[in-house]
Amino acid sequence: MAAGLAIAREDDLQRLTMERLGRELGVTGMALYRHFRDKQELIDGILDHFVREANVTGHGTDPRDWRLWIRRTYHAKYRALANTPGVLPFVASRVGWRFGPAAMATLDETLAVLGDAGFSRREAAEVYTTALALALGWATLDSNGSGELEPDERVQERRRLLELRFAAESRTRRPNVVDSARELASASLSAKLFDRGLERYLSSLKPQREVSDDH
Repeated sequence: MAAGLAIAREDDLQRLTMERLGRELGVTGMALYRHFRDKQELIDGILDHFVREANVTGHGTDPRDWRLWIRRTYHAKYRALANTPGVLPFVASRVGWRFGPAAMATLDETLAVLGDAGFSRREAAEVYTTALALALGWATLDSNGSGELEPDERVQERRRLLELRFAAESRTRRPNVVDSARELASASLSAKLFDRGLERYLSSLKPQREVSDDH
């Protein structure tokens, strides 16, 4: 599983073959069929290993501070996903069977924290899904070569080129784009915006129990 995960850090797992993984392990592709029925089972094993290694809920935060717990959990998810772009197409899938044992355990723990905070089951499911969408979106941007996961000099060069691209638009036709060229380039390549966006979202939430306690 570790060899497959190493490949996922460099390439899309959808392009992974038994032959390629076999070469990495020094065996034939056919030899892997003794351990996995097919490619689907192999990828499911790699995804489960990815979740276990990421250990996104292992930050030790008191779950009674649910906003901080969720923020740290999803920041860990975001960084793990951005650093392993090959898993993104599978994690982003709405097909539930891609949830392996490790992902199911993380999901159950997250729902428990939100439930204890006073969220209804529907609300907890929505918070889980919305925060995951934020993490996936920013991880996709960063895995394509932006944000703090690149060396600072490369980020600065990308920012400069992007600003020039926006500034080159016609001021007559796209005045707001031209005038906001610097700000757009900075925002597009700022991984810190994930944390800000997640914090704004979490700050807007109020569990049912807290709402009922006000009355």
